[in-house]
This record gives sequence, C-alpha cells and structure tokens, in this order.
Amino acid sequence: MPLPDFKVTKYKDGREVPWFRDTQGKVRTSERGLYNWTRAEQVQELTQFGLMEQLGQVDAGQGSNGQTMKPLAAGYARWKQSVGLPPKRDLRGVGGRPVVTRKNGQRKRLRSANHMQGRGHMLDDVRVNYVDDRKGTITISSEASRIKARANERRSPWWGWNPVSINRMRQKSAELFGTGMAERLFEAGLIGASALAFATAQLKRGTSFLRRAA
Repeated sequence: MPLPDFKVTKYKDGREVPWFRDTQGKVRTSERGLYNWTRAEQVQELTQFGLMEQLGQVDAGQGSNGQTMKPLAAGYARWKQSVGLPPKRDLRGVGGRPVVTRKNGQRKRLRSANHMQGRGHMLDDVRVNYVDDRKGTITISSEASRIKARANERRSPWWGWNPVSINRMRQKSAELFGTGMAERLFEAGLIGASALAFATAQLKRGTSFLRRAA
C-alpha cells in the first residue's frame, strides 16, 4: 500500500491531528503513525479485517454472543421476503437501493431520494476511523445509525466479535505480528477471562491495541 496523503488539522487550542482518507472517509492517526507507517499499515490491515468479520457475522445472522440472532416477527419477515430481501435478522432493510415491489415486480425505490438522503444502511456507517502503530478503532460514524445500532442491540446482541471471529482475528494477528489477538483483546477489555482458558498474569496489562467505539 502506498504512503497515504497525510494532512494535519490544527485546532484553536493548539492541538494538531494528522489524518488521511481511505475508501470510506477520513481516518485519524498520530505522530507515531506518521513516523512508523509500516507498523501502522499492519494495524490498519488487522483493524479492517476485524471490521469485515463484524459485517460477516451480521450477514450470516450470527450475534456477538456466538448464537443465531433471534428471528424476525412473522409479519416483518414476510415483508422483507416480498421486497427481495432475506427473511432473517441481518440488520439490513431496503436502504436507498432499488428493491422488487410487491405490486408489479418492477424495480424501483420504495422511498423518495429526499426521504432517504443521508439514510443508507446502518451497516454502511461501520468503518475504521483511527489507526496508528499501536491501535485501530472501529466506529459507527452516523448518529442516526448509532441510534439504530443501539435499538438492534437491545433486540438481539450483535455489536462485537463472537468466538469464531476472535479465533480468525487471532490467526490474522499472528500472521502480521507473531502474537495472538486474544491476548490483545483481553488487554483492551473486549473479552473476559472466561474466554481465555490459557490466560496468565501477563494478560492483565492495560495496554490497548484494538478498540471499538459506538
């Protein structure tokens, strides 16, 4: 990956925040990230991998607790199926894309462009928003989508990695850094000791690595 086009935003209080753009938008970094971009690039790769694991879980209807997310109400499941969407809890509605209408089978938008302005799929707003040589952060970038996310979390837990995803991330981390992801997740407070049968005292250090921000 070529070196990004870094820019610096200067604030009135004297803070200077370096950042760059990826395919989804602005990503903040730090002076450490600027000076050690080779390492930061590895962190970015792992963070992006974690993001894709999160989205993959949801697409498969799997919750963060490792269980299948609760089924949809019968009426909503029938409606999703009638507009060409899977009748399962995958946190995707019609968004702003064309769907098959129930009336005549023609493809059109169910809602007007004005109504849908700024309101795509909630999952489209899950993205990486910070990377340096020590940590990466995944966030939900839109307030409207954060409201949807909290409501969906109350219905069935989805935000976070299930054991299968954690194992995949551990393998990816080992490829990149030669260390296991589980230890770093424990250090960041993202998984408990019950998920680490092999936990030792060294895992109780507080250094963070990969964080999630709602």
